[in-house]
Amino acid sequence: MPSDTLQAPILARLIRQELGAGKTISLAGRNDAFGTGLLPPLKKALEKLGMKTEGPLLYDPTAASYNSEADEIVKGNPDAYVILDFPANYAKIGSALLRTGKFNGRKLFVAGGWPSTIPDFIPAASLEGARGTVAGSVTGTKAADAFDQLFASKGGTKQRQTLDANNFDGAMICILASVAANSSKGSDIVTQIRRVASVPGRTYTYLNLAGAITALKAGKDINYEGVGGPVDFDANGDLTAARYNVYSYKDGKQAVVRQLLIRK
Repeated sequence: MPSDTLQAPILARLIRQELGAGKTISLAGRNDAFGTGLLPPLKKALEKLGMKTEGPLLYDPTAASYNSEADEIVKGNPDAYVILDFPANYAKIGSALLRTGKFNGRKLFVAGGWPSTIPDFIPAASLEGARGTVAGSVTGTKAADAFDQLFASKGGTKQRQTLDANNFDGAMICILASVAANSSKGSDIVTQIRRVASVPGRTYTYLNLAGAITALKAGKDINYEGVGGPVDFDANGDLTAARYNVYSYKDGKQAVVRQLLIRK
């Protein structure tokens, strides 16, 4: 999953493209690592693009109700909202927002791994028409096509979810880094992440894991290329580039409308 250093500017770019410059965006989210990590850089990115912002309002994710917070979020009738939360808790936020009589899901922007369909426990009107960004994957490559076929051929759910390819790539990288470190300890594995997933080194996909492992055991560097695309990391352990799906909720389901690519 790309870091907030990439997610904030890509979400800001989407909002600017959708609304135009000079619009006022009300920012709110959980008072935890998700909200405090993403909202400040998002505010900065929006203002850099010529947008006006209100907040961010950070709220207690364990609160029983959010009536006062909802009133503050919709205060002044902003042009759009960004609310950073997880589905279970957004059910309470969304209900409170609808009770204000001033909130419309079509003015909402979200980020993170939202489900492909609006869950039954969330008021549909609080999400219908909302737009969001989520880590996306390349399509049409040999590895991507093979992964699609593999997913469809196995038991369990046939419904694809956000971040499934990214999570798969994360597991592959950890396995290869464990081989490179000759260790199963997390502290050893993390030191080998860049060695197995960034240039230089021969490129491998999950379709040739045996070759990748043989190369690592021979002391060579490799460049794992994920199902979702390249996964090059910088010195801080963050992705140097990321592809995002832009989607909207239409008739209760996510519909991907385009992709955006951003680089550090």
